[in-house]
Amino acid sequence: MKNKKIFTFITLIIFFQFFYINLKAEDLNKIDDEELPALDPFQGGAVATSEEQSDQTNSFLSDITNIRLVGTAIAGGGNFALISLPNGTTVVKGEDEMIIADIQLLDIDHDWIGVRVNAEKNYDININGQIVSQEGN
Repeated sequence: MKNKKIFTFITLIIFFQFFYINLKAEDLNKIDDEELPALDPFQGGAVATSEEQSDQTNSFLSDITNIRLVGTAIAGGGNFALISLPNGTTVVKGEDEMIIADIQLLDIDHDWIGVRVNAEKNYDININGQIVSQEGN
């Protein structure tokens, strides 16, 4: 009987030796270099409420093709558009407000906004990114 207990004890010790070897994780000191995205995905998530923008930003933003309509909110108290600018900021604007220096937001609908560029030409910007000149400016 005593021999059977000793045999079982030695068998368990051997078994645990093999079990312990299998649990060891491989120690790697090499870290793979990941390619970083060209644009910071966290930069455009914040909503900017400030009306102040630098001269460099204003000159960069004057092109209407760089403005993207993200979404609209139609409410009884007023209509608002969520607009993404090329520098990564996202702004909320109401009707008849200036988006940037020379682009004014005129109309807001469910899937488009109407803008005026340089107080001359009117355009519709679709939520899909299409820009269409309005007839009869």
